[in-house]
Amino acid sequence: MKKITILSIYTLLVVFLISFSACSKSDSGGGTGGGGGGGTTVKGTLNFSFNGSAFNADSVFATGSTYNIKAFQNFSSPSDNKLLDINLNSLAPGTYTVNNMAPNIINITIGSTVNYTSQTGTVTITSNTGTVVNGSFTCTVEGGLPLNGSFANVKIR
Repeated sequence: MKKITILSIYTLLVVFLISFSACSKSDSGGGTGGGGGGGTTVKGTLNFSFNGSAFNADSVFATGSTYNIKAFQNFSSPSDNKLLDINLNSLAPGTYTVNNMAPNIINITIGSTVNYTSQTGTVTITSNTGTVVNGSFTCTVEGGLPLNGSFANVKIR
């Protein structure tokens, strides 16, 4: 009986050591997950150009119930923050014409007081998996200023 218990302990120890050594402390990139789980978490991105200046959002998300995509840059610095808000009547794949009236409209706020609203343009949703949305946008805002960009792997809340 004692021999079986010691053998069982050694077997469990070997299995544990093999399992533990198969894990790595660093992530080599790996896959993006999907399917049955595993992989790494993919952070959504939204990059845009406004009046010739390029910006990369620090945070971006989409809301499935209100069909909008929100992106923030420098949110902790009120005088220099940027808020981009894309409002649509759907997040289904397709091309949506935007203007200065709801439901399809783009707003950008610079700092705490300067607001611009789309006048003409389009938003193209290239894919929506139900959990993430991808696409691009191009428009002019008040004063004829150009605003365009793209978004990828934006998590839908």
